[in-house]
Amino acid sequence: MKKLEAIIKPFKLEEVKEALAELGIEGMTVTEVKGFGRQKGHTEIYRGSEYTVDFLPKVKVEVVMADDLIEKAVNVVVAAAKTGKIDFIVGVAGDAAQLIAGAANAGIPRDRLKFVSSSGDAAQFLQKEFRPGDLLLVKGSRGVKMERIVEALLAQHGAPDTPAEVSH
Repeated sequence: MKKLEAIIKPFKLEEVKEALAELGIEGMTVTEVKGFGRQKGHTEIYRGSEYTVDFLPKVKVEVVMADDLIEKAVNVVVAAAKTGKIDFIVGVAGDAAQLIAGAANAGIPRDRLKFVSSSGDAAQFLQKEFRPGDLLLVKGSRGVKMERIVEALLAQHGAPDTPAEVSH
């Protein structure tokens, strides 16, 4: 027997439950928890005072299953829990600074935004922060050699499983 524990966003619980049910896994324990990952919380204003909300609401899903199901279960949980939101927006040189400012004004957390002066700086930043499965938007003008960013990420993480995952 194997135990799978996953901490997910609350609104993804039903999708995770359905995905596990398709594998024949019916029972699970669900606990409301609080935590933070790379998003590191956010700031809010209440009655004129700004405060930091470090711990965000999450759901912990615990499932026990036969050994031969664990790999499939992990894969379906990861797929079902994925939010599809952009994890990082990186602006490279020039007018891309306006994109970053607009994203910040729209409420995207500042730790998910980065403006750099060159594609080399963007590649260096992403090699530290980017993880497989992250969704990334990189904006730069034609002359900034954006292919350097793609090359650096491919060197670190390897080529994606399907060519459709890479676009220029």
